[in-house]
Amino acid sequence: MKHIGRRDFLLSAALLGVAAPLLSRLRAVEGAERTVDPRWLAMPEARTTPAPMAGEILPLTSTSEVFVPPKGRTFMKFSFDFPEPAVVIGDYRFGFNVFTDENAYSLDGAHMKAETKGDVTTLTCDRFTWAGGQETAPGSLVATFRHVDGALEWSAVAHMQRPIKTITTVIRGVPRGQLSFGNGGFFDPRDNEILAGYPF
Repeated sequence: MKHIGRRDFLLSAALLGVAAPLLSRLRAVEGAERTVDPRWLAMPEARTTPAPMAGEILPLTSTSEVFVPPKGRTFMKFSFDFPEPAVVIGDYRFGFNVFTDENAYSLDGAHMKAETKGDVTTLTCDRFTWAGGQETAPGSLVATFRHVDGALEWSAVAHMQRPIKTITTVIRGVPRGQLSFGNGGFFDPRDNEILAGYPF
C-alpha cells in the first residue's frame, strides 16, 4: 500500500467534499426541463403589471433583470447598482453607457426624452450621471432607432467636455440563441435575464 502524506490526504478529502455535491447536482438536473427561477417569482417585477409602452423610459440599474451574483462568464461588473435607465423599443429595452479614459457614465433618467414618428424613435439625454448616480456631469447623447425591412437598427452619438473612448449599448430582452449572423453565427444559449435560469 502506498503511503499518503497528511497534506495530500487532506487535499484529496477537500476536493472530494466539493466535487461530490456538485456531481450529484449535475446528475439531478440532466434532462430536466428549465423552470422559472424561484427568486424571480418572489420579486416585485414578477407581479402582474401593465406592459411598458413603446418609447417609455424605465428607471433600471445594472442589477435589474439579471442574476446577482452573475451566473456564467462576466467581466467588468460594478460592485454597486449603476443607473442604466432604458427606453422601450419593441420587445427590447435599450440603455447606454459612455466611457472616457477616466470614468464610466450613464444617462440621467430625469433628463431623458423619447419621441416616436412613424418607424423612427429618437432618444435624447442632456445630462450624464456617475458614481452610482450620486454625481452628474454635463454631456449629451442622441440615439436613433429605425425599423428597416423587419429589423431594428440604431445609432448613438454622444458629446462631452472630455474625449469619449466608447459608447456601450445595453440591450435587455434578448432571448437565448443566435445573436448574430457574423462571427460564424454567434450563438449564446445562456440566460442573461432572470426570467428563466440555470438551476445553479
